[in-house]
Amino acid sequence: MLDENVRAELEVFLRKIGAAFIIAHRGASDKVLAQLSKKQRLVLVTNDSDFADAARDEIFGVVLLRLPQKDARLLTENFGKLLGECKQFEGKLTMLSPVGWESFNLFTERNIP
Repeated sequence: MLDENVRAELEVFLRKIGAAFIIAHRGASDKVLAQLSKKQRLVLVTNDSDFADAARDEIFGVVLLRLPQKDARLLTENFGKLLGECKQFEGKLTMLSPVGWESFNLFTERNIP
């Protein structure tokens, strides 16, 4: 699921490679996005670092984009590499940066009030 804050070029790229995805409704709250992700077993792709603190019981999985917003080519190339290399997104926070990606387990429970 693509958050509204993700560049449109990523949507075009995903369509081109035949990936299944949905686009989050404009203005949807973080809580609604997390609930939809969990209920429909969707990985949320976002630029919103608030999701780095999500817990497993709140969201299915997160790909946090830590790339320069102005560089669409870097985004699509690195996202393509991520899809080719990473096979486990459930229960994970995956951070995509200009130099690659790292994956961490989501918190067992939310540690921030």
